Amino acid sequence: MSECNRVRSDGVSFLATKCTSLNTLLLAYQAGVTNGAIQLFLSNCHYLKHVDVSGCRLLTDHAFFPLLDGMDDDIIPIILETLNISGLDLLSAHSIHQLLTRLPRLQELSLGVTYDLDEADRILDAVNTDQLNFYIDIEKYYTICRLPTTTSRLKKRRLLSLPSNTHTHTNTTTTTTTTINHNSEIITEANNHTTISLPSTSTWTLPPSIFQLE
Repeated sequence: MSECNRVRSDGVSFLATKCTSLNTLLLAYQAGVTNGAIQLFLSNCHYLKHVDVSGCRLLTDHAFFPLLDGMDDDIIPIILETLNISGLDLLSAHSIHQLLTRLPRLQELSLGVTYDLDEADRILDAVNTDQLNFYIDIEKYYTICRLPTTTSRLKKRRLLSLPSNTHTHTNTTTTTTTTINHNSEIITEANNHTTISLPSTSTWTLPPSIFQLE
């Protein structure tokens, strides 16, 4: 239903009460999407794995309360894996932090290329306080991605990965080397001086580069 701007908010809300078996919800740039409509979808559609509400500029933190409240009450099973919130200027950094830390199955949260990268880095710094759980894939429109659980030994590190023509790359200044294969599996153990370029499905052709933030 992306960009179906003739569908009003009451129509979107009606669908949220009837289409309860949805697995994927695409409402990008849909002018009729309100906080109440998204709350209805998240409360009624317990099989949602993929949600795209990019460009729905009316949405605020309140739209995602059912996700966080459901985790608190242990009532709503949360199986959401991907969430695109590009262009949601009214969404706070606090809510983004909460979504990342409290949705255990969330694999990707897309912020969009207009999002403040410094702010995104501060969010990463907060969610990666104890161990490296997430990184930003710039190839995928500033998408925060969850790392495989096998990389939890890389602690207190933040990575910004820019587009690369190769799927894997490792650069280290010590004798210890870490390699990540196409399945994002760790082959050998890394130390604190290793910089890793993680695989991406992007087809962008920008020059390869890696930035490591200390």
